[in-house]
Amino acid sequence: MRPSLTEVWLTLTEVCPIVTDLRPSATDLRPSVPDLKPNNPMLSATHELNFRDPATLFAFGWAVVMFALLVSIPPFWNTYMHSWRVELAASVFLLATLIYAYRRHRTGKLQLLLTRSEIHWIILPISAFIIWSSASLLWASSWRSAVHHTLVWACYLIFYVAVRQLLNSGGIKQLITAPVVALAFFGILAATGYATYLYFEGGINLGMVYSKYGEQVNTLFPLALAGVLMLRGRQFAAGVAVLVLLWLLIFSGLGRTNLILFTTAFAAMAAVVFIFRRFHKYRLKLAVVALTLILAPVPFHLPAMFGSATDIPMVARIKDTSGATANSNDFRKLMIGVSLTMFATNPVLGIGADNFGFETNKYRAIYAAKNPANPYLAQAESEIPERAHNEFLQIAAELGVVGLALIAWLLAGIAFMGMTALRRIKNLPLLPIGAMIGLAMFLTSSLVTSYSFRLMQNGLIFFFVLAVAARFLFKPSTKTAPPWSPSSAFQRFGFAGAAMACILLIGYSTVRITSVAIATRANSMPDLADAERLYATAIKLDPENADAPYFRAMRLMQAERYSESVPHFQRAIQLGLARSADFSYLASVQALADDHEGAEKTFAEAVSLYPRSPFVLTRYAALLRQNGKDAESSVQLVRAMRINPRQARTWWTLLTESPLKATQAAFQNDDNAEVMDLLPQIALYAVKEERDIRFPEERFSFNLTQTAR
Repeated sequence: MRPSLTEVWLTLTEVCPIVTDLRPSATDLRPSVPDLKPNNPMLSATHELNFRDPATLFAFGWAVVMFALLVSIPPFWNTYMHSWRVELAASVFLLATLIYAYRRHRTGKLQLLLTRSEIHWIILPISAFIIWSSASLLWASSWRSAVHHTLVWACYLIFYVAVRQLLNSGGIKQLITAPVVALAFFGILAATGYATYLYFEGGINLGMVYSKYGEQVNTLFPLALAGVLMLRGRQFAAGVAVLVLLWLLIFSGLGRTNLILFTTAFAAMAAVVFIFRRFHKYRLKLAVVALTLILAPVPFHLPAMFGSATDIPMVARIKDTSGATANSNDFRKLMIGVSLTMFATNPVLGIGADNFGFETNKYRAIYAAKNPANPYLAQAESEIPERAHNEFLQIAAELGVVGLALIAWLLAGIAFMGMTALRRIKNLPLLPIGAMIGLAMFLTSSLVTSYSFRLMQNGLIFFFVLAVAARFLFKPSTKTAPPWSPSSAFQRFGFAGAAMACILLIGYSTVRITSVAIATRANSMPDLADAERLYATAIKLDPENADAPYFRAMRLMQAERYSESVPHFQRAIQLGLARSADFSYLASVQALADDHEGAEKTFAEAVSLYPRSPFVLTRYAALLRQNGKDAESSVQLVRAMRINPRQARTWWTLLTESPLKATQAAFQNDDNAEVMDLLPQIALYAVKEERDIRFPEERFSFNLTQTAR
């Protein structure tokens, strides 16, 4: 017999019964908020679930939004620069929430109540930030991206107000359960992937797949830990199991920053429990949680004793001071330099909201011209740097000092809540303390991560935790200072504006994914004429979908229509799809169309972006030599040799002679790199495309190089 929806939800709340024992003092509660005690039917272990309850409905909807990341059919439907899955799901969910709330408002069952401190420190700065973001479309290169940023932050504000209203009504248990259960599910997937990685020696890039959840976990974990410590018996055991899954999600992602922040959050909660007498009753439970978290990864590594593995992946990641870690740090330093260049060029207005990814190459060239010997310029040659890896630097670059001041206003409100928590910590329940620690983890992570508010699922977690903190920490309403309640006309205007924001974000996401779907269909069409019509439609729908002109150019190149493919490669590069290999494709079709001067100019531009790339410098040297500029060619080749002589020698032989001779030279001389070790590898295949066209007899010899090792 299939279980009912009620039974399914009750099972989840039994697995994750986060909040059942809140005992805030009377001074912590507003008159408009129901008493949060164990006998409160909203917080106790209920046996009958009311699906008409707004908090339960909202929790279900939010869980669906978080699971939207699992929508990967087909997996190649990825929009350029901005993700669409969570944004589309969240905008639909919030629109449904607004419709439901408006109907209750019309019948007098809903009245919005917020403290005046909350209005001053949270609502007003976010609203002003949204207005400034929308204003930036007037000067942004990509006005669509500015609109996108505005709509995402509008949804954050809608989400925050909805959560605050539900918290006022006592729906805290359901609201915490939704994200914790969703992340615990991802923890199961991460643990499974980690086991596969260990037992079968690879097969999945754990960091790429699961590290993006780290910020969400670290923000939510202190709040979840506070709730679990209040549980008893089997519910406590189930809560510990959920915390273990959150920990495994962090551990399996192999992110050093995530690991440090998780450990810091746990240590901060432990300090609160052990220092303050009123929380001493939780010390034994905290010790149990700590021991369980420490032991949780052990079973994964028991088979290593009987295999060839000698190191735990997380330990190896922590010990790694070169390789991936060094590259990651150098990339962040490069993005800091580019961000500061953007800010210095546009200090007041910025370059426009969400325009960082589209404008990175322009300002990278400016930064490189001022710092040509900077070793960090060797980074991000084969990737598309979409974000700054520092939220506050990116805000400064995109929205200038005005945007930075507005975010500082919001941060000042959070700091005000933090000081309130410190003053009242002896009387506060654990939840607001956990919420403040979670906010601190998010803001710290924002200094080094590329996610933060740029991924909507992360932003929703932040504003949920912020709402929980505000619920407890802002000054309660009194008779002399009643809660702020907007007029009916103002609320109707607010509902209309909020609904319009959701509808526009739904439209934006739908148009973008439709463009991707059409371009994907064009890629699979055998007839180029039919494919061309679809590519044109995709580009018309979304002129900022760089993949559509890029794939169109590739198809035209393969059809030997070289001159026709040139403007489409140029358009893709202009939109930010400007890896060194992409410049190589453009130069190839220009050269094949007998525009050798154009190919040379293309790589002059590539050198301005990647002055520390042996491939780019050597390719430029080869083009200069082909154009009879031997002296200039020698200068570029010497530059490449100074950076990496082994790579430069092999690139030069490959470009000017043949793959076979490059392979033979590597076998005969250790001073030459092997062909398949050339970096970036994507550029190797870009060169192969041109050589296959020019020298079809080399195809066999190039294939030999792939098996020579």
